[in-house]
Amino acid sequence: MHNCLRRAMRLCRWMGFFPIEGLDQSSFTKLSMLFSQLAFRCFGKPDNISDFFEKYYSFVHVDYFKYIPYNVWIGVLLQIANIQAIFLWCFSDVLLMSVSTYLVTYFQILNKIIYTNSSEKKKNWKRLRLLYSRAAALISEVDSHMSSMCLVTFFVYLYFTCWQLYNTIHDIRTVYRAVYYIYSTIYLIVRCFVTSLMAANINIVARKPLVALYDVPSSEYSIEVQRFQMQIKYAPVALSGVSFNITRKTILNVISTITTYELVMLQLPI
Repeated sequence: MHNCLRRAMRLCRWMGFFPIEGLDQSSFTKLSMLFSQLAFRCFGKPDNISDFFEKYYSFVHVDYFKYIPYNVWIGVLLQIANIQAIFLWCFSDVLLMSVSTYLVTYFQILNKIIYTNSSEKKKNWKRLRLLYSRAAALISEVDSHMSSMCLVTFFVYLYFTCWQLYNTIHDIRTVYRAVYYIYSTIYLIVRCFVTSLMAANINIVARKPLVALYDVPSSEYSIEVQRFQMQIKYAPVALSGVSFNITRKTILNVISTITTYELVMLQLPI
């Protein structure tokens, strides 16, 4: 299991989902100095520590402190909630990618067994169909525990992608804002596609046995082969988001929805 998850964890580290290798003391010191310099440039040199936190929280959580009076404890709670939300978002992506990689590897091994047996003269299609049914049952069991998380993950990606694209089009007032919004939008889209495609690969590898079944000669065609074909065609195997299966067709539908939204927003005089 560790071998099949190693690539997913390495990809997560490259994508910046979370620092898997951790930070040593020198790295933490350098980051602290960098953040301090950025804070002084953004907010100016504070008079005291209380003034610094007020400027920082009022800037970071401006959407909240527009409507409620500033309080340092409210700022601390909002900051903790923000950190927890980012961690949960990253963790759900990593979990989805790791589980998808494991299940894809399981089906790849099963497909190798099916194609190896299909080249033999005497094939036990009933046994192969039962192995496939057990793998499909494993997917259903995993999906029963992860479908709600997948739904929330795709909703969050859809919302933030539309929001970032809107800001990229309508809120570019300086070069720094343009660079930030373009980079963050590209990063978000790439991250969304990587997570979605890895989950959609389950459906791709689950349909590969159809090629071997279509190549079965007429002399060896039996009711078990027919049942196997019908099971793969009409009982799709994939992770779901409660009401939709995560397939490449679903990803294309999401892309078309986002494109339609952006075209409508471009035509509105905002």
